[in-house]
Amino acid sequence: MTTIDKLLKNYREVFCMSEKEKGEHFERLMKNFLLTYAPYRGKIKNAWLWKNFPHKNQLGGKDLGIDIVAETFDKNFIAVQCKFYSENSTVEKSAVDSFIANSARKFFVEGEKKIFTERIWISTTENYSANALEMFKDQSPEIKIINLENLRHAQVNWSLLYNAKKYFQKKNSHRILSMRIFYLNKFICLKFSISSV
Repeated sequence: MTTIDKLLKNYREVFCMSEKEKGEHFERLMKNFLLTYAPYRGKIKNAWLWKNFPHKNQLGGKDLGIDIVAETFDKNFIAVQCKFYSENSTVEKSAVDSFIANSARKFFVEGEKKIFTERIWISTTENYSANALEMFKDQSPEIKIINLENLRHAQVNWSLLYNAKKYFQKKNSHRILSMRIFYLNKFICLKFSISSV
């Protein structure tokens, strides 16, 4: 059985990736995680890595603290920061500052002003400096923290999320096939009813 710990160990030790590559793999994994994690399942319509977010240029373009942006079905936006640290690493205030600052900015979607109505901090360490913890307090919107222990207890299939490209392509192809069958049946019924008149 694939666990989050096995995946993180593979990223760190087996695949011999650079720090940048490790971070990118973790961000992709967390994007897929949010799409299937119970509190957000059925709530998120779209999710983008920062580099693919269509409105990123309004927020500086470069990676300034946001790693993932999710759009909900009610057209709200969620900013997500992912920190792939070793378990004994410590999150410092400077890392939190950049996320808070950039996720507080406004942007426009089809002429409508938008803000991030939710913020999520995902980290593989539970160690924070006192100043970093202080920065999380009394934020609006609040910053929800998902730590390694939360990831370990999440009711998700890590193996499917790890192989997400194949999984979501297969899932999407089934959805397209179902839609085709649905409309084909409607067409046949309509044709039959016209022929019967």
